[in-house]
Amino acid sequence: MTDTTKPAADDDMTRLSGWDALLDDLFGLNVRAVRTLGVALTRPARLFTAARDAGWLNRYTPSLRLVFTVMAATVVLRFLWAGDDSPLTQTIVTYLQDVPPEDLPVADTAQAARMLMNQFLVLFPFTYFGCHFLMSLLVRIWGKGTPAPVRIRLYFAALLPALALGMVLTVPYGLTPAESIDMLTLGMSVLAVVVYASTVFFGLTPVYGAGARMWRGILFASMAATADTVTSMVTFLLAFILMYV
Repeated sequence: MTDTTKPAADDDMTRLSGWDALLDDLFGLNVRAVRTLGVALTRPARLFTAARDAGWLNRYTPSLRLVFTVMAATVVLRFLWAGDDSPLTQTIVTYLQDVPPEDLPVADTAQAARMLMNQFLVLFPFTYFGCHFLMSLLVRIWGKGTPAPVRIRLYFAALLPALALGMVLTVPYGLTPAESIDMLTLGMSVLAVVVYASTVFFGLTPVYGAGARMWRGILFASMAATADTVTSMVTFLLAFILMYV
């Protein structure tokens, strides 16, 4: 007679996958995703190698999915850096004060700034993903014969360290005086370029020598930073338009 009280093999919570599921239940934390971010930050060459495997070596979260997850998490944490009373929002209020009241959808400038910020945050993950997806098709630094799907995987894997650091560094936006926001934004942009270039430089270690990795890192950083700038411009434009819809 079969012992119906014995758990099935798939229910064995002593396995790594079981603990992964349990942590996800408790904290919304996925061990594989955290591991992937850690490897992207510390050993990008391993993640670049995994990107060439159909199943990511059964160890890592696909880079496109993880990029979108980090973007969504950044938006969820908006209360830390983009609240109604945050210096960033106050900077937008100051900007909108130069717009004639009759040209705003609402009479209250603070409310208009709140509307603009809300629209921006809703749109940003999608415009970011779209702009960088298009850029990933143009970047060809990964080696001769690398097919488009793998190039896209590698491109988004190279975005992860800067994106993860950017999520953490959004916290200072809630603490920095409004008059220093532009300087902080410039500093974060420079840091992102350095991280982009470094990630590609170290990530391509198994494939190229130092010289070839250096110019590829600089080229990638330039193109990714351009996509970042276009993303911000397009998102603000769309957010402004949607305020009047």
